[in-house]
Amino acid sequence: AELKKAKESSETQGFLSKVSTVYHELYFPAPAVDRPYIFASMVLSLDGKMAFQDNPQGPVVASANYNDLDGGLADFWVLNVLRAHSDAIVVGAKTLKSEPDVVLACFDPDLVTERIEKLGKVNECPLNIIVSLDGTDVPLEHSIFSIKEIQTIIATCKKGGEHLKDQYGDDTLLIGPYFNFSEVDGQRLSEQIQDGLHRGKRIVLMTGEDAPDAKLFLYVLRKIGIKHLLIESPTYMWLLMNQQMLDEFFVDYSSLFIGGS
Repeated sequence: AELKKAKESSETQGFLSKVSTVYHELYFPAPAVDRPYIFASMVLSLDGKMAFQDNPQGPVVASANYNDLDGGLADFWVLNVLRAHSDAIVVGAKTLKSEPDVVLACFDPDLVTERIEKLGKVNECPLNIIVSLDGTDVPLEHSIFSIKEIQTIIATCKKGGEHLKDQYGDDTLLIGPYFNFSEVDGQRLSEQIQDGLHRGKRIVLMTGEDAPDAKLFLYVLRKIGIKHLLIESPTYMWLLMNQQMLDEFFVDYSSLFIGGS
């Protein structure tokens, strides 16, 4: 009954061919008026761990699993499917530090093509959003900021935005801070973001004073046209769970057993 209700409420007009063939017709419910529909992706070892203690890079558990190439790649394929369906992807600043070569884009060209043709997405790549508590852990030298095909913004609080502005000067464009819903003008905000990206600025979206306001941040995303949001940050997943705002969770298990404490 719940699946039927979700399908009836979905705005999905078409289905990705590969996904329908090997998985099923994947659709997501329509988003609420005050935030996107939010889903997360996680790969775990057989004993429930996200990473090796001496190597925190996530791909080691799955896509770089040379002991089981097919099984290891299954998680990466599911991740690509979710990226193809998303308007934006949230990742934590700590992930960028632990994975210096990470690129948040769909790597299946067929899914990318159909993402536009069948799902009606505007861009080939989802908007990349780097979340940070206070801006001090954002590695602005990361390669993700130099890939012109990928639009990337940073989300933090007023304090974090001021820190980034102090560190990187005119290369940084601060937007906000927002402290309540009534301040948000979606059209003007979208224009600010696009103008800043066009000028090669580091866009910093600020909500809250000394800590980001998650509900307000998600409201801002909804107002700039983000309907389906993928979370790839474990810390942010927990934050959303704690505030009862994570709608759906995709979990894949790698065949690796990490062990340890």
